[in-house]
Amino acid sequence: MLFFYLINHTIMKTISNYRKNFFSLFTATLMVSSVMLTSCDKDDEIEDIDDDKYTLSGNATGAKEIPSNMSAAAATLTGTYDAGNNSLNYTINWTGLSNVATAAHFHGPATATETADPLVDITIGTNGINGNASGTVTVTDAFEVALLTGKVYYNIHTALYPGGEIRSQVASTKQ
Repeated sequence: MLFFYLINHTIMKTISNYRKNFFSLFTATLMVSSVMLTSCDKDDEIEDIDDDKYTLSGNATGAKEIPSNMSAAAATLTGTYDAGNNSLNYTINWTGLSNVATAAHFHGPATATETADPLVDITIGTNGINGNASGTVTVTDAFEVALLTGKVYYNIHTALYPGGEIRSQVASTKQ
């Protein structure tokens, strides 16, 4: 009988030790996993542009249009882009157009040597040979990608140049 008692006691002690070791190992694994998951947070590894702000600029001329032209007109774009709310603010001032502006757009995606369809219409304020446009637009994710990779341009159209009299790529600089 003593023999069975010793065997039973040994087995129970072994099971108890396994159980303690298992729970200790399980707890340690949970703690290590928790630390690893917190330290591998995506925001720590990859820059998040959602809160970034950018300054926009671009100087348009006829030489930058495709095809280029001999227009003496020029325009300057200034603005900002807030990636947190996809808000683009712009002001464009131009001088010397061949006639009043018939339209103005942001186009993309396209490099300086390519053309693309309009992405957003530009609201013309004061229209004439000299004039301006300003506004705020909410842009799509595709527009944002094109803008931040230098593949958005703006141009101003006139009756003499229906495809665009002057053009400039829009440069974005992180603030």
